[in-house]
Amino acid sequence: MSIDRLLPRALQGRPLLGLVLAFSGGIYLCRQFRAGLSTALIVLAAAALAAFVLCIMTHFTRWQPLLLCGLALGFFLCAAQIADLEAWPVAPGEYATVSGRVRGVPVVDEEGNYRLRLRVDQVEGERVRCADIYLRGAGAPPLSGSRVTVDGYCLKHHYYANPGAFDYREYLAQQGIAAELSTVYSGWVQVDEAGPAFTLASVSQWLRDSFDKALSPFASEQQALVRGVFLGDDSGLDSYTKQAISLSGMAHVFAVSGLHVGYLVLLARFLCGGGFRRRKLRFGVTCGLLLLYLSLCGWTASMLRASVMAVALLSADLFLEENDPASSLALAALICLSLRPLWLFSAGFQMSFAAVWAMYIVGPLLCRLLRARQAGVLSSLAYALAATLGTAPLICHYFFNLPWWGWLLSPLVITAAGIAVILCLIALLASILWLPLATFILQGAVWIMQALSGGARLLTGWLATGYAGELRLPWLLLTYVLLAAAPVVWRRFPRCRQAAYALLAAALLIPLTCAGSGPVDRGSPLPHALAQVTFLDVGQGDCALLRTADGGIALIDGGGLPRSPGYIGSQVVLPYLRSLGVDHIDLMINSHPDTDHSDGLLTVLDELPVGTFFYSGGAAEEENDALLQAAYRNGCDIHAAYRGDSFRLGDHVDINVFSPEPDRYYEDGNAASVVMLVKVDSVRLLFCGDAPGYLLADIARENDLSCQAVKLPHHGSLTGFDEDFYARIKAETAVVSVGAENAYGHPDQAVVEYWQEHGELYRTDIDGAVTLYTDGTEIAVTTEK
Repeated sequence: MSIDRLLPRALQGRPLLGLVLAFSGGIYLCRQFRAGLSTALIVLAAAALAAFVLCIMTHFTRWQPLLLCGLALGFFLCAAQIADLEAWPVAPGEYATVSGRVRGVPVVDEEGNYRLRLRVDQVEGERVRCADIYLRGAGAPPLSGSRVTVDGYCLKHHYYANPGAFDYREYLAQQGIAAELSTVYSGWVQVDEAGPAFTLASVSQWLRDSFDKALSPFASEQQALVRGVFLGDDSGLDSYTKQAISLSGMAHVFAVSGLHVGYLVLLARFLCGGGFRRRKLRFGVTCGLLLLYLSLCGWTASMLRASVMAVALLSADLFLEENDPASSLALAALICLSLRPLWLFSAGFQMSFAAVWAMYIVGPLLCRLLRARQAGVLSSLAYALAATLGTAPLICHYFFNLPWWGWLLSPLVITAAGIAVILCLIALLASILWLPLATFILQGAVWIMQALSGGARLLTGWLATGYAGELRLPWLLLTYVLLAAAPVVWRRFPRCRQAAYALLAAALLIPLTCAGSGPVDRGSPLPHALAQVTFLDVGQGDCALLRTADGGIALIDGGGLPRSPGYIGSQVVLPYLRSLGVDHIDLMINSHPDTDHSDGLLTVLDELPVGTFFYSGGAAEEENDALLQAAYRNGCDIHAAYRGDSFRLGDHVDINVFSPEPDRYYEDGNAASVVMLVKVDSVRLLFCGDAPGYLLADIARENDLSCQAVKLPHHGSLTGFDEDFYARIKAETAVVSVGAENAYGHPDQAVVEYWQEHGELYRTDIDGAVTLYTDGTEIAVTTEK
C-alpha cells in the first residue's frame, strides 16, 4: 500500500503539512521526556540514517521519509533550546555581573523603567553559552547592538502551585528567556561599545520614540489603548479595562497579527499601486514594511505567522503560482517553531494558528450554512464565527472565559480597529516630518479606541458576562476533533450534511457545558464526595476554598504579601476561582486581619458578589477597617464572629465557631483568630487561624474539637504548637499553609517531627495546593505536586 494513502486526504500532496506535524510531534516528545542534548543528537543521527535507507528503498520518489527527519529535527531543536535555558548559571536571588549585546527594541513603562533582551556571552568574567535574558533597568536604555556590562539582581519568580495557575517562568522559557536581571533598585549598566547608529532595530526604536512623542499629549489611558491596538503592548491598561476587553471578545484587537499585516499589505498596495507590472515593487515594499513592523512589535509568534503567510501569498502572485493557504500556514508554523520550539506550548501561538485554521477549514462551511456571498456582511459573520470556534476552546482552557457572543460584533470591531491601525501607520510616517500633524491624526485613533473600550465595558456589564471555568484537555481535544470532522462529513457524505452541522453544534456546546469543575472536582478520589476543601498555595499566608456537592462555596482567608498589596488576590486567588467557574461566594471568613490572611479577600470582595462575610470580632476595629469597607461596597451581610456562632452551608456542611470570646479584645492579634470546626456529616475539619497553642489547648479542654484533619495554626510555628492540644483533637491529617524558604523558619522542626510520628503532614510549600475530599464518613487527600 502506498504510504501516501495512509495519510488523511488533507495531507496528501501537501508535504509541508505532514512535515510540520512531524516537527511538532518531535518537540512534544522532547518536552514530555525532558531529553538532553546528547540524547537528541543520537535520535537525530538515527532518524537521518533511517530516512536515507527509506529513500533508497523508495528510489527517492517519496517525501514521507522526511517526516522521520522532521520528527527528529523538532526533537533536537527543542532539546537545544532547553539546554540553552538551563545553561544560565545564576540562581534566582543572586547578584551577578554579566556582559552581552542588546537585541531588539526596548520596552519602556510609565515609570521610565525599561526592559530589553540581552544576549549574554560572559558571566562573572567567564564565557558562557546560554539563552537570552531580560534586562530591567531605569533611565535611558542602551541602543540595540550595544555591548554592555551589567551588575544586577536575578529576579525570583515564585510559582504558586495551584490548579490552573499561570507559570511565569514557563512563559519566559517559551519566549527563549532564561532569567530576568534587574538594576532598577540596585546595580548598574555600563555601555562598553555603542551599537551601530543605523540598523533595523535602531530605526524601529527611532520610529517608536517619534510615535510616542506624537502620542504624549494624550492621557495615559488613551496612550495605552492606542499602543495596544498598534503595537500589541497592553501593559499600560488597567486590570478592569483588560478584563472588559477579554470578556467582550475584543482581545484579538490587541494581539498584533493578521489584521495588522493585512492593513500593511493594503498600505504597500496604496503606495506602489496595483497591476501586474508593479508586483515586484509591491513585494519588496511589503517585505520591508513587515520587517520594520516586526521589529517594532517584538517578533511575536502571531505577527511572525501572519507575516510569513503574507509573504507566501505575495510570492505566489510574484511567481505566478497558485496559492495554497494550508501550505502557507504550515510554512509559517515551521518557521516559527524552528526559531522558538517551545512556542508550541504557548497560548498565543496556539490561538493564532487555531484562528486561521478554523477560518480555512470551517469558514466555507459556515458561509454555506448562512448562504453568504463571497464578500458581504454574512460572509464576515461566518468567518468571524469560524475564528471564534477555533480560538474559544483555547481561551476557555487558558483564560477561563467564553466570549461566544463577541463574534456578532467582530465585523464592526475589526473595521473600527483597522481604521485605528491605518491612522497609526499614517501618524507613524507623519511623526518623522512634523509631530503636530501626527498628533492630529492620532486623535482619530484615540476616539475609536475609546469607543471600543467604552463599548466593551458597557456590554460586559449589560450582559453580565462571567468566567465559565477551565476547559480540561480531553474536552479541548474533542472539540477540535469535532471541528475538523464537520467539513469532512460535508464533503464526503452529501446526503448527511445535517450531521456536519450537528458536529459544529456539538463543538459549540462542549465548552459551554464542560468548562469548570462543577460543585466538586470531576475525578474526585471519593465517588460520592459531599464536599472538598482546597488549601491554596499562596506563599506565606492562608487561603482555603470549601465547596459542597450541592453548590455551596466558602472562602476562608485570602493570603497576601505585605510588600505587594493585591498581588495574591489578583494573580493567585481570583484565577483559581475563575478556573472553577466560581461567580459568587456564599460565605467569606477572615480568621483575623493580618495581611497574609486578609489582603486577597479585598480583591475578591471587589470582583465577586459575596453573600455573608464573617470577620474576627476580637480584633481591633481599625485593623478590620479596610475589610469592612470592601464588604460594605460589596453589599454582603456582615457579621462579627464569636464563640457560639454557626453557619449552614448546603445540606451537609455546618460551620461552628469556638473562638474568639464575645465582647473580648485580644491584644495579641493572632489570639483573636477565628477557630472553627467544619462538619460534613460525621467528618470534622478544624481551622485554627494563627491562634497560639496555649489558647487552642484551653478551647480543646472545654469543647469537643476531635477531628479527622486540622489546618495547623500560624503556619506551623512553635507558638502554635501544643502537644496536649494535638492529643485532644486526635487528628490523623494535618495541613500547613506556608511559603517556601520563608524567613520565619516555618514550619518549626518540632511540629514537623510530631506529625511525622502521629499522622500525615501536607505542606503547601512542598506539595502545592492540598485538597481534602470527604463523603461524610472518610477523607481522601490529593496534592498539586
